[in-house]
Amino acid sequence: MANPSPWERAAHVWLTDATGDLWSATRALGQTDPVLLPRQIGFLAQQGAEKAIKAVLAYARAPEIPDRHDIAMLLARIPADPVRPWTVGVRYPRVGALTAMAVQGRYAVLGREVDRAEAASLTALATGIYRACLHDLVAHGMQVQGLAIPALLWRPDPDRCPGGPAR
Repeated sequence: MANPSPWERAAHVWLTDATGDLWSATRALGQTDPVLLPRQIGFLAQQGAEKAIKAVLAYARAPEIPDRHDIAMLLARIPADPVRPWTVGVRYPRVGALTAMAVQGRYAVLGREVDRAEAASLTALATGIYRACLHDLVAHGMQVQGLAIPALLWRPDPDRCPGGPAR
C-alpha cells in the first residue's frame, strides 16, 4: 500500500486488533483442553466484532468512533453511502447477545455463565460480522493486501468483494 489515508491507517489498526481477538476466540474453541473459559471466548468474539465495526466506522469517516461496546449502536453509526451502501448492519440486525458479552464475558462475579455451545454461537456471529465488515471495506476500496488475515476468517464473496487478501 503506497500512501494510505489516515482513515485507512486507522481502519487497518482496528481490523488488525479485530483479527487477533476473533482468531484467539476461534482457536480457543478448537482446543480440547481449553485455557480460556467459554465466557472469555465470548468476550473475545464480542471484541472482534466490535473492532471490525470500528474499522468500518474509521474507513467510512464517521465523525466519531465511540468508546462504547454496544454493537447495535455502533452499526447504526455507520454513515449512509447512497452509491455503495454498507451492508453489515442490514445483514446482522440481532446482535444483543454479543453486546452483553462486553461485560458479562469479563466478570464471573456477574453470575452469568456461558457454555461452550453459546461461546461457539457467539464466535460464529462475530465471525459473520467480521467477514461482512471486511467485504464492505474491500467493496469501498480499502486495500487489505498485506494484512495478516487467516483464511479461516476470510471467505471472499466474489459477487460483493472481488478483491481481498492474497493467499
